[in-house]
Amino acid sequence: MFPAQAFILSPSLAISGSVGGIPFSAIITIILTFVAGLFIGLAIKKGIMAFIFAIIGFLIAAYVGIAFVPKVSISYEIHKWSSFFLT
Repeated sequence: MFPAQAFILSPSLAISGSVGGIPFSAIITIILTFVAGLFIGLAIKKGIMAFIFAIIGFLIAAYVGIAFVPKVSISYEIHKWSSFFLT
C-alpha cells in the first residue's frame, strides 16, 4: 500500500490530522467562533435598530397626539426613566 493511500484510508489520521501543524479541532473551533460572533453581531445590530425605530415611533406618536398605552405619555416615560437612572 502506498503512503498516500494509507493516509486516505486511515480513519485515525482523518480524525486527528492537522493542517500546517494546527489540529483540525482548533481550526473548526476558530471557524465556529467566527460564525457565532457574526450571528451575535447581526442580532445586536438588529436589536439596536429596533430600539431606535421604537423611539422614533414614540416621538411621532407623541407629535400626533396618540399614546400606545392609555394614560401613558412620552413625558411620563421620560420622567420615570430619568428618575430611575438619576437615583
